[in-house]
Amino acid sequence: MLSLDRRYALPVFLAWVLLVAFFAVSELRRSDVRQAAAQIWVATDRLRLLTDLRSMITDAETGQRGYLLTGDEAYLEPFERAKADLPVALDDLRASYSAGNDTAVARTARLADLTRLKLGELEATIDLYKKGGSTNALKIVRTDVGERTMDELRSLIDDMRVSERSRVAAANELWNREHFISSVTMAAGTVLNMLLVLLAGNLVTRDMRRRRDVTERLESEVSLRTQELAELSSHLQRVSESEKGALARELHDELGAVLVAVKMDLSQLRRHLPTGNPDVEKRWERIQSSLSEGIDLKRRVVEQLRPTLLDNMGLSAALKWQLQEACGRSGLNYRERFPDEEPSLTSEAAIAIFRVVQESLTNIIKHASAKSVDLWLELQDEHLVVTILDDGVGFAPARRHLSGAHGLRSMRHRVQSMGGEIDIGPRDRERGTRVWIRLPLSGISASMTASA
Repeated sequence: MLSLDRRYALPVFLAWVLLVAFFAVSELRRSDVRQAAAQIWVATDRLRLLTDLRSMITDAETGQRGYLLTGDEAYLEPFERAKADLPVALDDLRASYSAGNDTAVARTARLADLTRLKLGELEATIDLYKKGGSTNALKIVRTDVGERTMDELRSLIDDMRVSERSRVAAANELWNREHFISSVTMAAGTVLNMLLVLLAGNLVTRDMRRRRDVTERLESEVSLRTQELAELSSHLQRVSESEKGALARELHDELGAVLVAVKMDLSQLRRHLPTGNPDVEKRWERIQSSLSEGIDLKRRVVEQLRPTLLDNMGLSAALKWQLQEACGRSGLNYRERFPDEEPSLTSEAAIAIFRVVQESLTNIIKHASAKSVDLWLELQDEHLVVTILDDGVGFAPARRHLSGAHGLRSMRHRVQSMGGEIDIGPRDRERGTRVWIRLPLSGISASMTASA
């Protein structure tokens, strides 16, 4: 994090507080704007419902009068349509005013009553006309009962529409005012934000200058610590290999002798204690099989700890055995190429090269999904070159930087500790991965090291 100069701490803090306050006020204003918009939408919908209601009632009355005057039932179509649609419109209107004040609810109830009354009056007149002709029906029409109901309906609807128009006007005024305040607040917040950016830029520049000096001082310390850690890692690897070798020798000598002696003694006992019991014979066979498996397990553990071929026959023999074992267990095809005359290597170099090849083969078996492996050991210009190729799915270069790629790091460290080079990447124009290692003979040859 950036460390602020104390002279800037209070102004920056106040600026941030103001910026947060600006955006909080802006959010509140936006909430008011949304509320005003919702009010406009509700009021507009009510105006539409009231207009539709008045239009349907007027059309129904007009159709009724046309029918009474002409007797043509075509004039009854607006009445029948209004008779079907008016209840739905009244329900929508009641639902719209359900959350309103008591006056609005009462007006809606009165409007529903008057509408039903007017529809009843229109329907009664039409029924009289159908039953007794136009005389009785026209008498009812000439009375002022229907006219008073219609006048009260028009007046009530007009009053409700005026109220809704006033509500729309008030909501529009609120929306405009809140929108203006929100715009001003956002503009002020933007200006303040720009000032904060400029101040932050100034602080970053100052901090970069300060950190540059610190970085230069730390780089030398990091370089020194890295060298110390590399030396420590190399020492730990040497100690680990030494302990593995000692443990392998002890297991080979002590445990091997004990297991072989036990197996021989059991064979003698079996010959001197013959029995015809099948169950006893089965147990003798199981004991002999378990001892053989134990001896084989001991051999595998010893070879994993410290390959005996490496000390007795040299690096090429140990690598051939390792290649055959790994590929044999996993069903991989393999090809090998070794020099006719192997240079005499130091014990540390031989085991390091063996471990690198062993780790490479393990990675191929676990991750590559390969079908074949090539292992080449060559002498080139006073260098020992080791190449491992596979035809698997390939190697992602980014994987070498992952926190879990400890095996790759170990390989790289072993090679670099011997003054060598290692490159891990895709094969040229072929599917798979290539591990290429080049080691100077001057650093790994036993004869050259001894003479030095």
